[in-house]
Amino acid sequence: HRRTGSPVDIDGQRVEYLHAAGGHTALFNFTGNPVLVLPVGFRGEGLPIGAQLVARRWGDERLLSLAAAFESTIGAYRPPSLVSGTGV
Repeated sequence: HRRTGSPVDIDGQRVEYLHAAGGHTALFNFTGNPVLVLPVGFRGEGLPIGAQLVARRWGDERLLSLAAAFESTIGAYRPPSLVSGTGV
């Protein structure tokens, strides 16, 4: 969790933000499957944990209905605060 565009440290190496983030979405962008990420909780440090949901192609409405049901059960997203100098 960092500002968009900031490099990400992965296994001790700095990776450009779009390369790090794109690895989880590129496949679905190519296949046309609708995808969304839901917040499902928080780690001990206060950072959010998310679950990525993927629907069948053209299943946008069903996926959004599922997301609305999750949100009504677990509550709305609360963004974490960005902490300077900690790498998060």
